[in-house]
Amino acid sequence: MDIIGDHTPAAAGRPKMPSMPKIPRSQNRTPSWRLRMSGSPHLRVTSPGIAEDERFLLTHTGRGDDVSPELRINGLTDDVARLAVVLTDETHPLLGSMTHWLIWNLPAQSVIEAGLPSGRITRDGAVQGRGYGLHRYRGPKPPRGTSHRYSFLVLALDAPLSCPARAGTRRFWRSAAGHILQWGVLEGVFE
Repeated sequence: MDIIGDHTPAAAGRPKMPSMPKIPRSQNRTPSWRLRMSGSPHLRVTSPGIAEDERFLLTHTGRGDDVSPELRINGLTDDVARLAVVLTDETHPLLGSMTHWLIWNLPAQSVIEAGLPSGRITRDGAVQGRGYGLHRYRGPKPPRGTSHRYSFLVLALDAPLSCPARAGTRRFWRSAAGHILQWGVLEGVFE
């Protein structure tokens, strides 16, 4: 009995799987962060580290220098106390989404500087949690020949979060619940 291909009993009645597209099919699903959002989506986030065609500059990727890009935030209101940033690979073929960088308690300012150093707590009191980057930024680095879509989600918070640096994504979202005043997203692609 042939155990490979469309002739197997297990494959009978199932459509033939297409070859892997450049950006995985999971790109069409709702981004993981959107399911957790409250507050107002009135922040505009831009970065000189992502080109006009939405491609990451090499220096901000795992194939380059792997340094965090500068993020520019427009529209912050006066009641914002702190910022948080979550960098997520929204098209991971196995996990669906994967958190690359998690940082919170950044000062509420219109520019987050490039090249934030690794470590649990930065010099300005921001806390970096556990993602693909353990207490640090880890930029895009999909398997060669594939493109992945990434999102920088910037959250404007009404107070500093009391979440420890050992926290991962789930614990961060539990801590942020009820504190999100505004948010904005910047998307980029890397191949």
